[in-house]
Amino acid sequence: MDYAITFDANPNTGSATGCYNYLQHGFDPGFRIRARKIDAWCGWDVSGSYTYYWSKANDQVTRPVGGQIFSTLNHGGINLDAGDDTLIRASHNIRYQTFDALFHYAFDCFGPCHSLIPFWGIEGLKLEQDTFSHTDGDLGSNAATFDVNWDSELLGLGIKLGTDYEYRLLCGLSWFTRASFTVLAGQNESNNKQTLVVQTTPTTYELIFKTCDDICVPGCHLAAGLSYEKDCGCVTMRARVGYEFLEWWNVPRIRRFFQSGEEIGISTASNGSNLGLHGLFVGFDVGY
Repeated sequence: MDYAITFDANPNTGSATGCYNYLQHGFDPGFRIRARKIDAWCGWDVSGSYTYYWSKANDQVTRPVGGQIFSTLNHGGINLDAGDDTLIRASHNIRYQTFDALFHYAFDCFGPCHSLIPFWGIEGLKLEQDTFSHTDGDLGSNAATFDVNWDSELLGLGIKLGTDYEYRLLCGLSWFTRASFTVLAGQNESNNKQTLVVQTTPTTYELIFKTCDDICVPGCHLAAGLSYEKDCGCVTMRARVGYEFLEWWNVPRIRRFFQSGEEIGISTASNGSNLGLHGLFVGFDVGY
């Protein structure tokens, strides 16, 4: 998630210390909707869920006195003059959506207080990302700007396996955990547009790099918390609170370019990044 590096001196003329600048996401809310049919077929339960999460990160850096700043996103072959950047700002958006359809089977043979519920099924993922970077600087004797616009859409579908465990404490209060693992087959489509604008005229140079990859994306989900259940006639109500971790591997990332001429397309891979989410969740279930 780095977008720039800041040096306290000129790194080409002597000793200098460089610190990377990162886009950092905060804690933003999301939601998950679930539905479940108990004993749908021969003791098997059927459930489905949908999860949505959106987050945006912004940051900027200016050239320090006596120092220099460099973008880590700009193409090295068509960049501004090295060391003449005065301002770099960047942003990153992520839109995360998943759905699953699962079959559950409860094992209550471990005692009256224990419940183990393995499940299996399918899970789908839609991951949309976009990164924007703007740099002010010079090219030759003219002021110039450099913009990077990258957007990516990953669509995947695969198999999900896992288990729920519940330990009944007292008076409707229970401790629960969940662990699952998913492997998706997906496709990543992304565009990376790099635009150099030299002032005075102005003159615009634009390069667009397109990517379409078929990839494998594994992921895991861990959750733990407390629940409280109460029967109100023909209606059962249950409140839940806990903490969860989600991790996906080999997700899309923005390419980093280095060269010009015949090597203008050489870059880092378009996949291989990780996406990690964690946070508090609060939920409420109603059963009939």
